[in-house]
Amino acid sequence: MNKNYRNIKKCRSCGSKRLTKVISIGPTIIPNYSKKEKDIKIPLDLVLCKNCKLLQLKQTTNPCLLWNDNYGYQSGMNKSMTEEIKDIVKEIERIVKLKSGDVVLDIGCNDGTLLNFYKNKNIHRFGFDPSGNVLEIAKEKLKKYGTKNITLIKDFFAKEIFFKRSKQKAKVITAIAMFYDLDNPNKFVKDVYDCLDENGILVIQQNYLLKMIENNAIDNIVHEHLTYYSFTTLKKILDRHNLETFDIQFNNVNGGSFRTFIRKKCSNIGNNRYKIKNLENILKKEEKITKTSSYKKFVERTTKNLNKLREFLERETKKGKKIYIYGASTRGHTITSFLKLDNTLIGAAVDKNPFKWGKKISNTNIPIISEKQARKEKPDYFLALPWYFKNEFIEREKDFIKRGGKFIFPLPKMEIFPN
Repeated sequence: MNKNYRNIKKCRSCGSKRLTKVISIGPTIIPNYSKKEKDIKIPLDLVLCKNCKLLQLKQTTNPCLLWNDNYGYQSGMNKSMTEEIKDIVKEIERIVKLKSGDVVLDIGCNDGTLLNFYKNKNIHRFGFDPSGNVLEIAKEKLKKYGTKNITLIKDFFAKEIFFKRSKQKAKVITAIAMFYDLDNPNKFVKDVYDCLDENGILVIQQNYLLKMIENNAIDNIVHEHLTYYSFTTLKKILDRHNLETFDIQFNNVNGGSFRTFIRKKCSNIGNNRYKIKNLENILKKEEKITKTSSYKKFVERTTKNLNKLREFLERETKKGKKIYIYGASTRGHTITSFLKLDNTLIGAAVDKNPFKWGKKISNTNIPIISEKQARKEKPDYFLALPWYFKNEFIEREKDFIKRGGKFIFPLPKMEIFPN
């Protein structure tokens, strides 16, 4: 077996061996922000379970290659994400009246942004994250609450680890932008059930498969994202472990996400806000993404769109135009790999995170610089790889646009702004 990854033989959700390959991007380099580590290529092949209809990666990458002390993403770096996380906590506090001493648990807590938003200063905040660099930021951010009220654990979540540190169950458990990273979602959900108070809630927010297909979001296919959920496929896992959704909300986060509020089936918390309206319509709409033909069309559309982008970049470069990437993101790496972009077309990559400055996008020789430096160098175009932050980027770079600079948004369809 390859030490860097393994191929699954059965569905991660239902255990069926009836897996059909529907998308193949091929060997792709894992984003790496360490100057010492060598680039590693691992295939990205998506398979559809013919039994439960869960779309999932055929490959499971060694998690130590993905989550380590060189992890490149921080929730608090992005204004849009910070506001979204703040809204999640606000919604939670409307449902659960947290008292001093209550436990809240954030799984995949990253830099502590979510845990920081709870109003009650005397609750006990628990966070799990395997990446040491972001956990250090979380410790600094949360130290104002005192060591007795903060427990941050550098590890992957497991109930055994949680109960070694906590004498009581959690009133709130959050799993934001991480549920799709799970190789064993059944064990995770079972552990969450055991750690959740009888009248507690679980909140999961993640990318929504239907929107991924509609928005041609091929960039959502990355080594971290092992599973691609619809409400239909998520519901099957929850049902299996005596959990139910009492509210579901759809939003445009990261190109289209869904937020689910979940309780134990024996609980009545949230009864006064049971909001799953048009449930049958949601399930019916999702039927179209249970067919292999949907994914064939998806590949055709995205390939055509990204080839058009590549041609545009080549044409503008020949004219002497200076093009920089805006946002050296993990998801954007799928686009750079797909298009085989390098420093012959892209002068630099701009990122807000100082951790990435002075490094390069893997396998491209494209240097990563600060926004301040980029503005001094005055590129003609910013290729915005995190296209779903379009409004925030346009607002942030008003001066760049005012002097004649333009943004290139690669998805859902290539767009030049201003046109």
